[in-house]
Amino acid sequence: MDMASRPAVQLALDVGDPAALIQLARELAPFVDWVEAGTPLILAEGMKIVSALQTQLPSKPIVADVKIMDGGYHEANLAFAAGAAIVTVLGVTGDATIRGALKAAREHGGRVMADLLQVPDVAARAQSLTELGVDYLCVHTAYDLRETGASPVEQLALLSGLPVAPLVVAGGIGPHNLDIITAFHPAAIVVGGAITNASEPTAVAREIQQILARQQAG
Repeated sequence: MDMASRPAVQLALDVGDPAALIQLARELAPFVDWVEAGTPLILAEGMKIVSALQTQLPSKPIVADVKIMDGGYHEANLAFAAGAAIVTVLGVTGDATIRGALKAAREHGGRVMADLLQVPDVAARAQSLTELGVDYLCVHTAYDLRETGASPVEQLALLSGLPVAPLVVAGGIGPHNLDIITAFHPAAIVVGGAITNASEPTAVAREIQQILARQQAG
């Protein structure tokens, strides 16, 4: 897969039976690049789910969506030690917490993704997080806002023209809006329910890859 010319596809696993989710991730492995242990899944299963995903999918970077708000070094260290390649922190947290998570990342050869949920001045904080050294910035529409019709497009458009860390986009993404999202050239797109709640998850994952291939070709 040509990562230089199309976004990575991050499969988000949030709710469900752990064994079934792991099996689903194995089936979808040909169509996704990163696999996320979502926040609800980690809350339910602990770091053992991160280890299980890493063991079953050794070629896929595992994203631990722990949304760290405090104890940056210690909490990030737990996730990295369990096998995560990428750990998330909340962008609204203090710089000391960010630095702690980055310290753990350096020790494990991992990466840190800062989630911009609830950040009041997205542009300013994105730039300061970039200066701190985060590897990715996640432009994220909260799950609880989906029914309002909110989308990440506005913030994505704002940040795509700034000298900031590579952008990851999350929040209601699926085949229906992929063209709009990828027009801003994010480093990765997070797809959860559009795949995992589908009657035929593999068909949706394949459709996403076909859309990305068409964009790459033309």
